[in-house]
Amino acid sequence: MNNSIFKEVECNNAITPMMQQYLSIKSQHKEQLLFYRMGDFYELFFEDAIIAAPILDIALTKRGQQDGQNIPMCGVPFHAAEIYLQKLIKKGFSVAICEQLETPQEAKKRSYKAVVRREVVRIITPGTLMEDVLLSPKSNNYLAAITSFKDNIAVAWVEISTGEFSVSSINESAISALLSNLSPQEVIVDDMLLKDEQIRDTLSVSNFVTPKPHSLFDLKRTQARLLNFFKINSLTGFDHFTQQEIAAAGCLLEYIQYTQKRSLPYLSKLKRINQDEFLLIDAKTRKHLEIEKNTLGSKNNSLLEVLDKTVTATGGRLLSRQLNFPLIDEKTINQRLNAVEVFFNNEELRVALRKIMSNFPDVERALSRIYSRRCAPKDLNAVKEGLFVSNQIAELLQYNKEDLNDYLESQLPQLALFHDLIDQLKEALNPELPANIKDGGYIRSGYSPQLDNLINFKNNINLKIGELCDQYRFETRINNLKIQRNNVIGYFVEVTSLNNNKINSEKFIHRQSLGNVTRYITEDLKKLESELLVCDERALQLETSIFEELCELIIAKADSIVLSAVTIARLDFLASMAELAKQNNYVKPIVDSGENFIIKGGRHPVVELLMPKGEFTTNDCALDSNNNFWLMTGPNMAGKSTFLRQNAVVAIMAQIGSFVPADEAHIGIVDKIFSRIGSGDNIASGQSTFMVEMLETAYILNNATKNSLVILDEIGRGTSTYDGLSIAWSVIEYLHNTNQSKVLFATHYHELNSLEETLSRLQCYNMLVQEWDGKTVFLHKVAKGRANKSYGIHVAELSGMPKEVIKRAYEILQQLSQ
Repeated sequence: MNNSIFKEVECNNAITPMMQQYLSIKSQHKEQLLFYRMGDFYELFFEDAIIAAPILDIALTKRGQQDGQNIPMCGVPFHAAEIYLQKLIKKGFSVAICEQLETPQEAKKRSYKAVVRREVVRIITPGTLMEDVLLSPKSNNYLAAITSFKDNIAVAWVEISTGEFSVSSINESAISALLSNLSPQEVIVDDMLLKDEQIRDTLSVSNFVTPKPHSLFDLKRTQARLLNFFKINSLTGFDHFTQQEIAAAGCLLEYIQYTQKRSLPYLSKLKRINQDEFLLIDAKTRKHLEIEKNTLGSKNNSLLEVLDKTVTATGGRLLSRQLNFPLIDEKTINQRLNAVEVFFNNEELRVALRKIMSNFPDVERALSRIYSRRCAPKDLNAVKEGLFVSNQIAELLQYNKEDLNDYLESQLPQLALFHDLIDQLKEALNPELPANIKDGGYIRSGYSPQLDNLINFKNNINLKIGELCDQYRFETRINNLKIQRNNVIGYFVEVTSLNNNKINSEKFIHRQSLGNVTRYITEDLKKLESELLVCDERALQLETSIFEELCELIIAKADSIVLSAVTIARLDFLASMAELAKQNNYVKPIVDSGENFIIKGGRHPVVELLMPKGEFTTNDCALDSNNNFWLMTGPNMAGKSTFLRQNAVVAIMAQIGSFVPADEAHIGIVDKIFSRIGSGDNIASGQSTFMVEMLETAYILNNATKNSLVILDEIGRGTSTYDGLSIAWSVIEYLHNTNQSKVLFATHYHELNSLEETLSRLQCYNMLVQEWDGKTVFLHKVAKGRANKSYGIHVAELSGMPKEVIKRAYEILQQLSQ
């Protein structure tokens, strides 16, 4: 490895041909940091170097001058580039990878002063990652695009590391919910949409927004892209897409082609997603319920972390998608629940299946890299091992066919058998594989007679080099004489400086003197080296050719391989739900399209695991057509918020096809879940706590339906008592009379209890508190009836507030009560 590029160099003020080439390429990629390949390094210059050096924690140095000024430079080793790319991508940068397309020797054949040809072969952005080191195994890495046509909005999204490609039409109010569900790492947006303040505010929370001219969303242009990519004459064979859906998907495809250049990934057929088929959970509610992340933004103690018992990366990503898009179709939900029940009741099958699946590599992502020709030998091996596991799963399920239900049995044909491809990959690939194709040595002996001959010839040359070393030792009487090699001078004879006087033959040509050793070359050694280089080059060319043939064999079966991987992900999801239910004592819910929402002995799946086993206090919830509004009173710390959240979470779990933490559950399918629990000042947008509370409440009132589940906590607390009470009162009446949703409404306004007498479907419940011997104990139990005290001072006492303050508070309370 040549470290000289990190040293200051003397340079004329004139720009060198190499730097001219750099500036020309950089001028075409002003929006990206440019990784410019120089031998064993990627180098960054000028502003790019100044930006990248502190992020990458590497030295900022200089290389040459421009207009009398030093040119800032930093560099990273090419073999460790992914580590550095990860740091830049996490900071939201995109990086253009500029590779050498020829060696310096090849450039000199064109002209002695020729600059090595270089070209940007890929642009890496947060939404176009494919390498495992840059991705989280169980997380989806979506790239999305948004556009509109005649006030109709479409969102397309793709996961280029797996090939998932979908599009959906939505109304403006649903953009936030969909983007929250997808959590795209990058969003391409029609710049015309950014004129809409609401859309602009919605996108402001997205990780990486890339505005694109409206012309890129032109219908003819985008449709032509899609037809050309999928090699079809009409998109109607996929689905009946709207104009805006075609525009969003086509622009997304053009962006992929722009960033990936000639190496396009595998993409599945474009799938149209109807948002009306899924339970809608808006962004605020997802945050309040801590579905995928806790309030600090970590997966720790989130619902996803608790539910995730999957044993494959593909299964983990599927679980995440199911949580993002819970179902509302009764038949499909029960189909899943029944399949989970099969694995729940058959422990032997479940354990055996999960053991086999645990050996399933990430075939989806390996296949995508193979398809785009950005693969390594390990990716071919991953496909081989994955197909072998797929065969094992098919055999296991076939053997246990009598224990399967119709749905699970229908998965069998999707697990195609790949005996021939597995055998060929086994015959071709060595057990131990190098990290890179260019390293060679990955084709097994016996697979290619021609390659075997080259390797044998190479081994013979190495033997001759060894024999030559013995000959030189004998001739010079230097027993520790060595023949070694490095990347600078190739093969050389090395002796210690003490033995220099013994080298007196003219055949030894001095090459290099170091502190303790001297290096020589000989004609015989150079001849053998030349033969070895030719042999190595031919062997690598042949291995590369064989590698490409193997890639083509895999690509030819890409659709079948993807189908098997998707099926294994589905089986992993179902078996993991059964394992979860067994471990945590969950029950199969009754799920139908009725109005009942009845949970007996319900528990919060996350909170119960944070407590000693058996100490979580279970609670019932019973909502139906005659009683669908619970008004709940009781002190803070008594468990109201946990109770509200757990019922919403149970609904989500049931509607993804999971068993639920309860003794019994009968869930009437809900179409939307809304929550308004806690808030904070939105200082950046100038919105106070109360304004945020009112905006969220208004959104609920304007969007909740009769089939929605609404959980509200402390509406109206951000203003004066009478204003807050009046707002809460009015909101309750509107939800009861107009929305008619299933509602759990927690409040400190005891005056609201009187609404039980005027609103027919509203009933009052409270959190039980026990007072004994001057002490107050929160029982965390929900009971029918009204709370008559708030216990706020007691909560303040528990917080450690000074005793004088608590004493004075009780005195004031006594005075006010009189």
